[in-house]
Amino acid sequence: GSPLGMVVMFGFTVAVMYHLSNGIRHLFWDAGKGYDPKTANLTGWATIVFGIVGAVAIWAFILTTGQGA
Repeated sequence: GSPLGMVVMFGFTVAVMYHLSNGIRHLFWDAGKGYDPKTANLTGWATIVFGIVGAVAIWAFILTTGQGA
C-alpha cells in the first residue's frame, strides 16, 4: 500500500495490458492480417495506448471501489 509499491504495481499493470493487446495483435498477424506498414504502425500505437488506458481503467476501478484495500 506504499506509494512506491503502488507505482510499481501500476507499471506492472501497464506491462500486462500491453502484453495482452500485443498478443491479440500477433494473433491477427498469424492469420495473415495487418502486415501493411500503415496498419502495422497504427496497431503498434494502439497497443501502447491500450496498455496505458487499460491500466488506468483498472486502477480507477480498484481505487474507487476500495477493492485494493
